[in-house]
Order: sequence, then structure tokens, then C-alpha cells
Amino acid sequence: MHPRDQLYTSLQDLEARASAARRSAGRKSGRDVAAAQALHRWRASAAPDGADFKFSGANIRSWLHPDADRRSVPKDFGKLWALVCVWSEWSGEPPAAVGDERSWWEHLWSLAREADSRSSSLAMAPTDTLTPAARAVATLPPADGPGEASPPTPGGLGPRAVARVALIVLASALIIAGATHVVRQPAEAEPTPASTTVSGTCYGGAEPVAIRDGRSGTATASARCADVNLQVVERAGPLTVRVCFQRTHSCQDTWTVVPDDGLFHVVARDVRDGAKYWFEEQSGATRKARQAS
Repeated sequence: MHPRDQLYTSLQDLEARASAARRSAGRKSGRDVAAAQALHRWRASAAPDGADFKFSGANIRSWLHPDADRRSVPKDFGKLWALVCVWSEWSGEPPAAVGDERSWWEHLWSLAREADSRSSSLAMAPTDTLTPAARAVATLPPADGPGEASPPTPGGLGPRAVARVALIVLASALIIAGATHVVRQPAEAEPTPASTTVSGTCYGGAEPVAIRDGRSGTATASARCADVNLQVVERAGPLTVRVCFQRTHSCQDTWTVVPDDGLFHVVARDVRDGAKYWFEEQSGATRKARQAS
């Protein structure tokens, strides 16, 4: 999952809990109301001199746009943090205090901003800096247009259209060959995090998990995810964990190192829906995390 999308799902999940609690209390829960409260909080606490005091529900709608291509990353962490605090209060959860919770949100925001900046730079790159496959697609000639059609081939396409299709096929073959090369990296290559393989729906149902003295409480795998995923929410070093299953009274033979990078990582793959499990932490630590399964 793109870091921008992970920030989106975390915000969306918090908003859903906050709005539900607010409505059950018979109070307004719209984004304009949340934005007004967040702006008031931000201006009263940490807004720097000369800051842009404009913030409304439109900003939130842009951050949480259902179309990923039209979704934006907040430019100012202060406003994002103020909104997180407002929604946390609405949901009846402990206020997002200044410690680990703020650090986690700021880390998630920083990853999204950095990734968004890289994407923008790639989109503006000249074609002479692209890979052969990407350059072949970017420089394809236009298809036969009105008034300039050539005699059709037996298949019904003009020669220029046939050439275009051939170039697309060639570019696709190059891309596939490159992907195959990436997949066949040596074992020393950095492992792919779960965030690149699990849908946003999976992470949208993530729940907090407390690991105390090396063991968490029991959780139940859902149909949202194919795997059991863990996210470290405290910047206090990685966790080395494994999953244990209630039905078989057995644990995984191997341990998985989950870094404190704010991303979800797979700990157990292809877990049956409804399976009950818990986490064990190798060092016996007491830590906070989030699980999605």
C-alpha cells in the first residue's frame, strides 16, 4: 500500500469511530464541524505567526477523497494533528496525547509526504530519463486519426495502429521481464512489507493490540484480510513476534521482525477466517501495536 493510502485508511477509520460516537450522542458529526473545532484548537495551541488559518471540511474531503488519484496529503501536520485530536475526543478514546501517538501520526504523515513528492518528481521526469519500457509507451505515435487513415490491414487496423499495438506489446514484455528480474532478487534483498500486498479494506478494520510481558490477548481472523498483519505504533524499536493458534495450541516455528516504521507487516500468511490467535514477543516486552487480520 502507498504510504498516502495508509494515512488515508488510518484517518478514515478514526473518522468512522468518531462520527458513530458523535451521532449516538445526538450531536453533529460532519466534516465542517470537525474542521471548525480542529482549526480553533490549532490556532489556540501551536499555530505559528503568519500561518494560513484557512481550514474547512473541503480540506478533509480532499484528504479522504474516495478516488485515490484525486486524494491529497495534508501540507501542514499541525492541522492534521488538530483534526486527529478532535476525532479522538469525539470517539471517546483517550485524547491523542503528545507522546507516542503524536509521533506515530507524524511519522505516517512524513512517509506520505515523502512518497507523494517522489511520485510528483517521476511524473515530471523527461522521457530521456525513463526506462526503455516506459519510454516506449510515453513516446508512442498517435493512432490513425480522422482524415489520415491508411489502407486497412486484413484485421481492420491501419499500419500506424498496428505499429502502435506492436510497440505496446514490446513495452509490456520489457515491463514483465523487469518485474521477473525484481522478483528473482537474492534472499538478502529487503522483504516486501505487507502494506504492498493487502487491500485498504483490510487495514481499515485494524484494531489496537497490547502486548504485555511478551504476549497479546486473543484475536479472531476476519474475512477482510488473508494474512495476520502487525503495525508497531511506538517509535521504540522493532518487535520480534510470532503467531500462536488457539485450535492447535501451537505457535509458528519462526519469528518475524516487525520494524517501528509505521507500516503493516505480514506475520502469518493465509490464515483461516475465524481462526483465533495471539502474538508472542521474543524478548517479553510490553508494547502497543495494531493488528489487521
